[in-house]
Amino acid sequence: MARPSRDVDPKGQDDFLGFTVPGVGSVPVVAFLLLITVFSVVIGPVNFILLKRRGQLYLMVVTVPVIAVVTSVVMVSYALVSDGIGIQSLTRSVTFLDQRNETAVTMARVAFFAGMGPSALEFPRDTAVYPVSPSRDRRTVRTGSVDWTDRQVFFNDWVKTRTRSQLYTVRRHQLRGRIGISAADDQGRVSVDNGLEWRLRFLVVADTNGNHYLAQNIPAGGSATVEKLATSDSRRLTPILNLLSEHYSVAQEMAMASQESRGTRPGELPVFFETGILEVSLGAFRDASGFYRLPPGSYVAIVDEDPGIERGCGTEDKESLHLLLGRY
Repeated sequence: MARPSRDVDPKGQDDFLGFTVPGVGSVPVVAFLLLITVFSVVIGPVNFILLKRRGQLYLMVVTVPVIAVVTSVVMVSYALVSDGIGIQSLTRSVTFLDQRNETAVTMARVAFFAGMGPSALEFPRDTAVYPVSPSRDRRTVRTGSVDWTDRQVFFNDWVKTRTRSQLYTVRRHQLRGRIGISAADDQGRVSVDNGLEWRLRFLVVADTNGNHYLAQNIPAGGSATVEKLATSDSRRLTPILNLLSEHYSVAQEMAMASQESRGTRPGELPVFFETGILEVSLGAFRDASGFYRLPPGSYVAIVDEDPGIERGCGTEDKESLHLLLGRY
């Protein structure tokens, strides 16, 4: 594969554990200890006492393996029920839309957790794919084969069963949709037309005069009339800031804990967080001032639907974040 951009290091990221599918893959310590305790008591003292009272101690050669098999089945069943057998994913993406040329570039970081790993990952040829390792140790870097005949097909367990995996993708693609912004009326309001195929959960626009506007919940093909967003009215941005804060809070805590275990100074974020194009683009809007720094004739939006991200296989995506940046 080609050498990755400075946005990602395939040999590992310090914040790997800070970006994982929520709610799956964790070790059920309490349930495991409880089951092992019950198993030890039943297979030992309880089994021995009951058989001794019946004068059938010879049956222990049968009851011990049976109890062990039942316990194993219970443990496997618990794992299947808790995490499922499908593939779940968490995605963080930024799409840069060039409305004039009807093209877009989407950068995405995707975390996987597969109850049953796929046999292969298939990507179109317009998508650059970089597997990310959880460690910078070269011995842990996964290797495998890729077939580039007419598509990109990744073989050899790039996403393994019940193992955290991550990919970083960059895709340039055609995108004819656009966001239309009218000139301000006599009352200082503008009309926003959503010509995209996704619902815009939040949209902040900087018109050609440098005035800012905030719109919310515009459906695909819908429109809205919005009022000017003054600098003194930044509290209206609170829902967006809260959304970004919630998305990052758990990731930051896990990433910081991971760094401290490696001897990194507390409070120091990984290089990936600070310099990656994807993270810098998202991080610019984690403070209200970032929205007011939008250049004239541009916009930033958070979209609810998946903006056409290639993951290589079917997944159940959850709690993901998709940012759209563009000019009109």
